[in-house]
Amino acid sequence: YDLENQVEHNVMPFANAKKYIRDVLCGAPFFYNEFDAHNLMLRRRKAATVIQAIGRISRVFYKNKTITLLLSQEIAADLDPIEMESHFLTPEQQQIAELVRPLYQPHPDEQEQMLRNAAEQNSTMTARNIAQILGIGFSETGWDRTLMDLWEGMREFALRHPTCEALPEKNTLLSKLLKHAYFDGSGHADYFYLTPNNFEHVFVRFVASKDLFRAEENIKKYFDDPGPYQMSGQVNAKSARLEALLRYPGMAEHFKKNGYAQSFGTGRLLMTPAFFNNIYKGALGETAGRFILKSLGIGLEPISDGRIFELFDFTVKGKPEIFVDFKDWSSRTRADDASNRLKVREKLEKTGGRAFIINVVLDSASNAGCTRDADRKIITVPGLIDEQGSLIEDNVKFLREELAYADQD
Repeated sequence: YDLENQVEHNVMPFANAKKYIRDVLCGAPFFYNEFDAHNLMLRRRKAATVIQAIGRISRVFYKNKTITLLLSQEIAADLDPIEMESHFLTPEQQQIAELVRPLYQPHPDEQEQMLRNAAEQNSTMTARNIAQILGIGFSETGWDRTLMDLWEGMREFALRHPTCEALPEKNTLLSKLLKHAYFDGSGHADYFYLTPNNFEHVFVRFVASKDLFRAEENIKKYFDDPGPYQMSGQVNAKSARLEALLRYPGMAEHFKKNGYAQSFGTGRLLMTPAFFNNIYKGALGETAGRFILKSLGIGLEPISDGRIFELFDFTVKGKPEIFVDFKDWSSRTRADDASNRLKVREKLEKTGGRAFIINVVLDSASNAGCTRDADRKIITVPGLIDEQGSLIEDNVKFLREELAYADQD
């Protein structure tokens, strides 16, 4: 309980608590590591103990006019006055807080460590929430209207608020999910992260460059020997390709009309890695991709059938058997990767028809070309526009030809 409480209040990294619990259950001795013990953990525990001890005086009806409190130098030096004053203090407790304030010397990394812990913990919670929603949606019962509205609500909020100053306080399930989708970045504009593909646990660092991130202690070893930690990136507008998308003619006006953010702004609340990748980037690609195809005279319809919702993004207007799925691939992603195509095949077994897998922005470092399977059931377009927002004419021509073939078949 104590360890989970420390994680909940961003005092201890989730990975540390998990290790401590595993050690105890396996019979190993339990010691806080140096950072946990010296800074956040024990300081807060000592502050809570002192508050509780002195609070007993307040519950005594008959008291001397003058009360003398004896506090050792060692305890006084470790008390956190900020933590104490976060509680409603009695006059006696307030005197202690004022006494220890000049002695308080926070660790230089303390605030940043708490930010990391908040980002990592909230991202893990968000990844689990998303997995739970998808698990229900893809079960035998399928997506009902309430679940679809919840999913769309998260995506809509993300498009409008990639950063924000406050979250909605309504007592709704959406508000509760958003509570863990963001964290207080306290002035940081962006950050780097490293995670397994399922976002079950992430490492977050507020550093100026990718090189500094890769060289950071406890991070470098995962780049040398990744294991499950195969996914890394940066949470900002450039990483999301927002700037490139807005260069496409009419896109900025489209975003403005719909109330979608055209920059990440300076909001103190930042998206967690799980929310950024699994919700924001997906919603951004779908919104921009649909607009681009509409400008080319290709209309799309959202999927409302709960049995196949979220298997693909859209169907071609008037052709419910032709599915479209937008992607956000980097140069490291192979459009013709066998595992990706197998997943699409499995989806088509449930839906029938054809699937057009379309990456919206072609990475400048990518040399991928358009592909089609032998039976022309899976069509892959590695990019509609380049990083300057210009149409890739050859890819658009290929897309039109395949759509014409599908229409005649």
